Amino acid sequence: MYNAAGQAVWYVASGSMVSSSVFQGTIQEYSGGSALGTTFRAPTGSANAGTVTIQFSTTTAATMTLPNGSQVALTRFAF
Repeated sequence: MYNAAGQAVWYVASGSMVSSSVFQGTIQEYSGGSALGTTFRAPTGSANAGTVTIQFSTTTAATMTLPNGSQVALTRFAF
C-alpha cells in the first residue's frame, strides 16, 4: 500500500492466537527495498505501527481491527 506521502509501504503482523477465534499481534511497517527483477536493496527500517486484532467469525470470514479502531471485513478468497 502507500502512505500519505505516496511512498510504498509494507505491513507485517506477528503475534499469536489469543483464543481459538482471535489473533492479536504487533504491526511492523517497512519501506524502501528493491522491486522484482532488480538488484537487492534492503528495506529501510521497521517501525511499530500498533496492534491489530483479527476476530474470525467463520472459517472463511473475519473482522480486522486496526490500531486506529477502524474495522475491515475479511473474506477468504476461493481459488
